[in-house]
Amino acid sequence: MKIYKFFILLILPVLLSAQLVTWEPVYFTEEDSVKVYFDATLGSGGLENYSGTVYAHTGLITSLSSTPSDWRYVIADWNVNKPKAQLTREATNLYSLTIAPTIIDYYLISEGKNLEEGETIDKLAFVFRSSDGSLEGKTASGGDIFIDLRLGINILEPA
Repeated sequence: MKIYKFFILLILPVLLSAQLVTWEPVYFTEEDSVKVYFDATLGSGGLENYSGTVYAHTGLITSLSSTPSDWRYVIADWNVNKPKAQLTREATNLYSLTIAPTIIDYYLISEGKNLEEGETIDKLAFVFRSSDGSLEGKTASGGDIFIDLRLGINILEPA
Protein backbone atom coordinates (compact mmCIF):
# COMPACT_ATOMS: atom_id res chain seq x y z
CA MET A 1 0.00 0.00 0.00
CA LYS A 2 2.88 2.39 0.75
CA ILE A 3 4.28 1.93 -2.78
CA TYR A 4 0.85 2.73 -4.24
CA LYS A 5 0.62 5.98 -2.24
CA PHE A 6 4.15 6.93 -3.27
CA PHE A 7 3.24 6.30 -6.92
CA ILE A 8 0.17 8.53 -6.65
CA LEU A 9 2.20 11.36 -5.10
CA LEU A 10 4.86 10.97 -7.78
CA ILE A 11 2.56 10.72 -10.82
CA LEU A 12 -0.08 13.33 -9.83
CA PRO A 13 2.10 16.35 -10.73
CA VAL A 14 2.90 14.77 -14.11
CA LEU A 15 -0.79 14.25 -14.86
CA LEU A 16 -1.57 17.83 -13.89
CA SER A 17 1.19 19.24 -16.11
CA ALA A 18 -0.87 18.73 -19.30
CA GLN A 19 -3.68 20.90 -17.97
CA LEU A 20 -4.96 24.30 -19.03
CA VAL A 21 -4.18 25.51 -15.51
CA THR A 22 -1.95 24.00 -12.86
CA TRP A 23 -1.09 25.37 -9.45
CA GLU A 24 1.26 25.08 -6.53
CA PRO A 25 0.92 23.99 -3.89
CA VAL A 26 -1.44 21.29 -5.15
CA TYR A 27 -3.39 21.37 -1.86
CA PHE A 28 -4.28 24.74 -0.37
CA THR A 29 -6.88 26.57 1.70
CA GLU A 30 -8.11 30.15 1.82
CA GLU A 31 -5.33 30.86 4.33
CA ASP A 32 -2.58 29.95 1.85
CA SER A 33 -1.03 31.65 -1.15
CA VAL A 34 -1.18 29.83 -4.47
CA LYS A 35 0.62 30.23 -7.77
CA VAL A 36 -1.57 29.49 -10.80
CA TYR A 37 -0.03 28.61 -14.18
CA PHE A 38 -1.95 29.15 -17.42
CA ASP A 39 -0.95 27.36 -20.64
CA ALA A 40 -2.27 29.51 -23.51
CA THR A 41 -1.86 26.66 -26.01
CA LEU A 42 -4.57 24.63 -24.29
CA GLY A 43 -8.28 25.18 -23.82
CA SER A 44 -9.80 27.66 -26.27
CA GLY A 45 -6.33 28.80 -27.37
CA GLY A 46 -7.57 32.37 -27.60
CA LEU A 47 -4.33 33.78 -26.20
CA GLU A 48 -1.91 31.42 -27.96
CA ASN A 49 1.11 33.38 -29.26
CA TYR A 50 -0.36 36.65 -27.93
CA SER A 51 2.57 38.99 -27.28
CA GLY A 52 0.86 41.58 -25.09
CA THR A 53 0.07 41.67 -21.40
CA VAL A 54 -2.30 39.00 -20.09
CA TYR A 55 -4.66 39.62 -17.17
CA ALA A 56 -6.80 37.34 -15.05
CA HIS A 57 -10.46 38.16 -14.77
CA THR A 58 -10.94 36.36 -11.48
CA GLY A 59 -13.31 35.89 -8.61
CA LEU A 60 -14.66 33.25 -6.28
CA ILE A 61 -17.41 30.68 -6.31
CA THR A 62 -18.70 30.44 -2.75
CA SER A 63 -21.39 28.61 -0.84
CA LEU A 64 -23.66 31.58 -1.67
CA SER A 65 -23.10 31.37 -5.45
CA SER A 66 -26.33 30.25 -7.11
CA THR A 67 -24.65 28.89 -10.28
CA PRO A 68 -21.11 28.37 -11.62
CA SER A 69 -21.46 31.70 -13.41
CA ASP A 70 -22.34 33.49 -10.14
CA TRP A 71 -18.84 34.73 -9.39
CA ARG A 72 -18.44 36.65 -6.16
CA TYR A 73 -15.66 39.02 -5.09
CA VAL A 74 -14.43 39.67 -8.63
CA ILE A 75 -11.36 41.87 -8.21
CA ALA A 76 -12.01 44.13 -11.24
CA ASP A 77 -14.45 44.74 -14.07
CA TRP A 78 -13.63 43.10 -17.42
CA ASN A 79 -11.56 45.90 -18.99
CA VAL A 80 -9.92 47.12 -15.77
CA ASN A 81 -6.23 46.20 -15.77
CA LYS A 82 -5.35 45.91 -12.09
CA PRO A 83 -1.64 45.28 -11.45
CA LYS A 84 -2.39 42.39 -9.09
CA ALA A 85 -4.30 40.61 -11.88
CA GLN A 86 -1.43 40.88 -14.39
CA LEU A 87 0.12 37.53 -15.25
CA THR A 88 3.87 36.96 -15.44
CA ARG A 89 5.16 35.48 -18.69
CA GLU A 90 7.17 32.40 -17.68
CA ALA A 91 7.83 31.22 -21.26
CA THR A 92 6.15 31.48 -24.64
CA ASN A 93 2.46 30.74 -23.98
CA LEU A 94 3.04 29.97 -20.30
CA TYR A 95 1.94 32.49 -17.67
CA SER A 96 1.66 32.59 -13.90
CA LEU A 97 -0.38 34.50 -11.36
CA THR A 98 0.54 34.57 -7.69
CA ILE A 99 -2.42 34.94 -5.36
CA ALA A 100 -0.87 36.17 -2.13
CA PRO A 101 -0.34 36.67 0.74
CA THR A 102 -3.47 34.50 1.14
CA ILE A 103 -6.57 33.88 -0.94
CA ILE A 104 -8.64 35.75 1.66
CA ASP A 105 -6.28 38.75 1.46
CA TYR A 106 -6.13 38.78 -2.35
CA TYR A 107 -9.86 38.59 -3.07
CA LEU A 108 -11.38 40.13 0.03
CA ILE A 109 -9.30 42.03 2.57
CA SER A 110 -7.27 44.01 0.00
CA GLU A 111 -10.56 44.92 -1.71
CA GLY A 112 -12.18 46.06 1.55
CA LYS A 113 -14.62 43.13 1.62
CA ASN A 114 -15.46 40.24 3.94
CA LEU A 115 -17.19 36.93 3.51
CA GLU A 116 -20.78 36.96 4.66
CA GLU A 117 -21.52 35.07 7.86
CA GLY A 118 -21.41 31.33 7.19
CA GLU A 119 -20.13 31.80 3.61
CA THR A 120 -17.31 29.51 2.50
CA ILE A 121 -15.04 29.63 -0.55
CA ASP A 122 -15.49 26.66 -2.89
CA LYS A 123 -13.54 27.55 -6.05
CA LEU A 124 -11.30 30.11 -7.68
CA ALA A 125 -12.77 31.27 -11.02
CA PHE A 126 -10.80 32.58 -14.02
CA VAL A 127 -10.97 33.80 -17.56
CA PHE A 128 -7.62 34.98 -18.87
CA ARG A 129 -7.72 37.95 -21.26
CA SER A 130 -5.69 40.33 -23.34
CA SER A 131 -5.15 43.82 -21.94
CA ASP A 132 -7.98 45.24 -24.09
CA GLY A 133 -10.28 42.28 -23.35
CA SER A 134 -10.64 41.29 -27.01
CA LEU A 135 -8.91 37.89 -26.62
CA GLU A 136 -9.78 35.24 -24.05
CA GLY A 137 -8.27 32.09 -22.63
CA LYS A 138 -11.03 29.71 -21.54
CA THR A 139 -11.71 25.98 -21.49
CA ALA A 140 -11.85 24.06 -24.79
CA SER A 141 -15.65 24.36 -24.72
CA GLY A 142 -15.47 28.13 -24.11
CA GLY A 143 -16.28 27.90 -20.41
CA ASP A 144 -14.85 29.56 -17.35
CA ILE A 145 -11.88 27.97 -15.59
CA PHE A 146 -12.27 26.74 -12.00
CA ILE A 147 -9.89 25.48 -9.35
CA ASP A 148 -11.47 23.68 -6.41
CA LEU A 149 -10.27 25.21 -3.18
CA ARG A 150 -10.40 22.00 -1.21
CA LEU A 151 -9.18 19.13 -3.33
CA GLY A 152 -10.19 16.29 -1.05
CA ILE A 153 -7.88 13.43 -0.23
CA ASN A 154 -8.42 10.69 2.32
CA ILE A 155 -5.40 8.96 3.79
CA LEU A 156 -6.44 5.58 5.12
CA GLU A 157 -3.02 4.26 6.13
CA PRO A 158 -1.26 4.82 8.39
CA ALA A 159 -4.07 5.59 10.84
